[in-house]
Amino acid sequence: MARVRAAARPLIADGKFILALGGEHSVTLGLVEALRERHPGLSILQIDAHLDLRDEYEGTRFGHASVMRRVAELGCRIVNCGARAFAREEWEFARAAGIAVFRARETRGASDFAAAAVERLGDPVYVSFDLDGLDPSELPSTGTPEPGGLDYYQALALLALAGQRRRVVGCDVVELAPDGVNHHSSLLAARIAYKMLGYFVR
Repeated sequence: MARVRAAARPLIADGKFILALGGEHSVTLGLVEALRERHPGLSILQIDAHLDLRDEYEGTRFGHASVMRRVAELGCRIVNCGARAFAREEWEFARAAGIAVFRARETRGASDFAAAAVERLGDPVYVSFDLDGLDPSELPSTGTPEPGGLDYYQALALLALAGQRRRVVGCDVVELAPDGVNHHSSLLAARIAYKMLGYFVR
């Protein structure tokens, strides 16, 4: 994470827009740390099947299941869209920390959830797109798929609105796990990254 943070700093200082590709969701922490040095009021839009708010998971406090806990400890406002699998510990922490959670089942058929989610963000914004936030019928090749996620067009509508109403200063696409079979997962991940550049970079 220190290496990620160090690599991001000169790009941010040069006014570059950051789009990072994971791999492991923990790459987000170093990027957020670097961006907060320039943007102290940074908010996070997290698209994810999970809250990633465990204090520790499988012996580490710095893995994919804890990344948003560490981000919250930096003082960032977090809005999660798409959550549908989390521990009681995470839900209680989210409520205590004022983290807005738009669960996947609440977004089904809800045309206004994107506006409500973006309204809860401050400015500027960092977008972290964990691909398991999408329904696995659309993107199965991820490490921890969960049924019942956002669909592609819901996700695009949310991203587009964030780009319209907030100043997005960086983003990532994480947790693609290519399996050599579902090649459309890799294409969809690339398309999400491409769309985010179009929506966020002025």
